[in-house]
Amino acid sequence: MHLAPIDALFACSWLDTLIDKYPTLFLLIAWGVAMLSYHQDARARDPSWAILSQIFAVVCLVALVVFGFTHRSWPNFVIAPVLIWLHVQFTKRWWARPGAWW
Repeated sequence: MHLAPIDALFACSWLDTLIDKYPTLFLLIAWGVAMLSYHQDARARDPSWAILSQIFAVVCLVALVVFGFTHRSWPNFVIAPVLIWLHVQFTKRWWARPGAWW
């Protein structure tokens, strides 16, 4: 089987392995990156990018719950409420005090 050059480049990437073998971990990392992006956007007071960061973070949370249902990954249901609570707390606090970490 002959792969196109771009397919050969990404055929064994660490990101592909992470997504395939550890989807919950990937979603946690993606949510973390989205929330850090939101923190930067809140500090800059840029609502357009902050909204996009929030959308990506919420999509990650929804995917975590959906993945838990479809693959019967019950630890996701322990992780999801904690992340949802953190998401709400970070969003409120970082927009009110953009320079604070908590």
